Amino acid sequence: MIYILLAISWWAILLYREHDALFDAYEVIQQEERIGEYPRITAIRNMTAEELSKQRQRKTVMIVSEALFIGFGLLIGIFIINNGYRNLVRAEKLKQNFLLSISHELKSPIASAKLAFETLKRFNKSDERGNKIIHQGLKETNRLNELVQNVLLATRLESGYLPEIAEVDVGEQVKSLVSRVQMKSPDAQINLTVYPNPMVVKIDRQALDIVFNNLLENAVKYSEGPPTVEINIKRDKNNLNILVGDQGIGISDVEKEKIFNRFYRVGEERKRKTIGTGLGLYLVRELILKNKGSIKIKDNKPSGSIFSISWPLDEKY
Repeated sequence: MIYILLAISWWAILLYREHDALFDAYEVIQQEERIGEYPRITAIRNMTAEELSKQRQRKTVMIVSEALFIGFGLLIGIFIINNGYRNLVRAEKLKQNFLLSISHELKSPIASAKLAFETLKRFNKSDERGNKIIHQGLKETNRLNELVQNVLLATRLESGYLPEIAEVDVGEQVKSLVSRVQMKSPDAQINLTVYPNPMVVKIDRQALDIVFNNLLENAVKYSEGPPTVEINIKRDKNNLNILVGDQGIGISDVEKEKIFNRFYRVGEERKRKTIGTGLGLYLVRELILKNKGSIKIKDNKPSGSIFSISWPLDEKY
């Protein structure tokens, strides 16, 4: 903006100089005509000194007025844009604070409900019907708790997230995540290959857990038959190369970039059969980016998708 103001000011100065030089030339021509040197340019010859002076004043006023008008308009534009930007920033902060407040407020009642269901489950082992209700209540409570945690993490990623680096055995860590997913979906076939094994590295443990948990749950959720998932993890110098492939319904080329957007879900909401919020893949990409990595998606054969992740292992850790 400052550059534009300076450019307009310089333009006004140059225009004024050109205008002044032109009228100086007119005066010189008039003087020379009076002594008979240039008997041409009728328009100038017929102008008196007073008319020439008035015309110069009019031109000067016009140039200054145009410069002031443009400058004033530009200042108004800068004010409007700056004010709009400040309002957007303020609204974004209010939204983040609202999400944080609501999420924190929900954590306590969810924890209390979970504890109540677990207590009922412990003392109500003979009533089969009651156990089913308790099991369903625990399942929904855990899902709600996971949703709150995801909202909190998404807010943290926007306001400031620092990776917490720890020494992790990647093979064992991912194996425990695979077991957790298979407990929820016993018919899922998940094959894990880690090379070299054991693979102990310094990495963001929380990010690793969330990335694999979301990718595995999506692979299972969007499979039409018994889910089949292939996980391949290799270390190449200072990079962790990860491939997660499924045989699910796949993702169209149009959707491949959109699926990493916050709250975005494929298809129409009212026709969708699977549950979810659209935060999973957003968290996956953002956590990988926060760890200076990258993620790509491509089609699997004969169906499904392959997520390819390059995760740098910083030597300073």
